[in-house]
Amino acid sequence: MRSLSSALRRGLPAVRFLVTAVLVIGGCKKDSPVDPFLPDGDRLVFVTEPSTTVAGVSIFPSVRVAIVDTGGNVVARNNVDIQLYLDSTDPRDTLLGTTNVPTIAGVSTFTNLGLRRAPTTFRLTAVARGLTGTQSTPFNISVGPAAKLAFTVQPTNVVAGEIMLPKPTVVIQDALGNFVSNDSGLVVLQVFTGPSGTVPRNNAVTAIGGTAVFDSLRIKTASTLYTLSAVGPSGRGLTAAVSSIFNVVAGAPRFLFFTVQPPPSTIKNLAFTPPMKVTVADSMNNQALTFAGTVSLEWDFNPDSAIVNGTTSVAAVGGIATFGGISIDRPSTTSFRLRAVAPTVPDTARTNFFQVFP
Repeated sequence: MRSLSSALRRGLPAVRFLVTAVLVIGGCKKDSPVDPFLPDGDRLVFVTEPSTTVAGVSIFPSVRVAIVDTGGNVVARNNVDIQLYLDSTDPRDTLLGTTNVPTIAGVSTFTNLGLRRAPTTFRLTAVARGLTGTQSTPFNISVGPAAKLAFTVQPTNVVAGEIMLPKPTVVIQDALGNFVSNDSGLVVLQVFTGPSGTVPRNNAVTAIGGTAVFDSLRIKTASTLYTLSAVGPSGRGLTAAVSSIFNVVAGAPRFLFFTVQPPPSTIKNLAFTPPMKVTVADSMNNQALTFAGTVSLEWDFNPDSAIVNGTTSVAAVGGIATFGGISIDRPSTTSFRLRAVAPTVPDTARTNFFQVFP
C-alpha cells in the first residue's frame, strides 16, 4: 500500500487501482487481487452518450460506459462485463450489435450498436453485476432514404368494373421498411399475375406524405389469382411491391352474344353444325360463370314463316347455352335471322343472316 499512498499524496490522477496482497497461508504464498476501496459506491455512467443516427447505421461516435466511484472518478478495472439494454417494450425493437462488452481500464466501448425501427426515440440502460446501473439520455433513430414500396392495404376480391374497397394503399419505405413520410412521387399499379394485357383503371396516383391511396381502382376483366405490382417513379430506383392474391368475379348478367353462329347457308331440316352457342356476360363482357338460367331462341327476321326445329329453350351451363339439333323446316326466299333471349338478362343477341336452301 505504500506506493498507492504516496501516489495519492503526490496528487496523481484519481483513478482507482487494484493491488495484489501476498497472503501466507500454511507456509505457502498466494497472490490475490485486493481492492483497497469499498465497492459499495461504484456505479456506471455513460461517458459517450448514444447520438441520433439513421436506422440500420451504427451509432457514431461509439457509445462508452465507465465505472466510477462516488466522486465520479473512473475505476480502472478490467474485464467487468457491461451489458446494454434497450428501454422499449415494443417487440419490433431490437438493439443490434455487440451489447455486452468487458471493460478496459474501467471503460467499455460499444462500436457497432444500431436499431432498425424509425422514427423513434430511445434510451439505453447499462448494467453490470454488483454495480449501480444507469440510463442514457434520449436519442433518436431517423428514417433512411426512400428505397422501396409496400402495400399497407392489400387489394381484395371485387366485382369486375366496380371500385375496389377497402382502397388499396401503397407507402414509400426505407430499406428497412420504415415509413418515409416526407416523400412523394407517382405510384402506378400494374397487373403482375392475371390475364395478359389487363390494365386497371385509375391505376396511377401521386403519393402525398409517402402514401398513395387508390380510391377508384377498377379492373374490368374477371379472373382468379390476380396480383398487382406497385411501381415507383421512373429513375428513382425504388423496389416494386407485389400484392397478395385476389380474384375479380363477373358481375350481374347483362348481355347475350352468340359465340357460335349458325352457318351462312344450310339445307332445310339439316341440323346446324357446329351447334349454336350463346354466352351470358356481365356489363364488362365477362362470362357469367354462375349463370344457369334459361336461354331461348326465337325468330328475329322470318319473311317465309319458317319453323325452327329442335329444342329452342335450354339451361345455360357456366354461362353458356348450347343449342344442338337446330334446323329450319323450309328454304328462304331471301335470308333468316334468329335472336336469343333470357328472362333475367336485359339484353338480347342476334345471329348473322343466313340462307336455307331446298
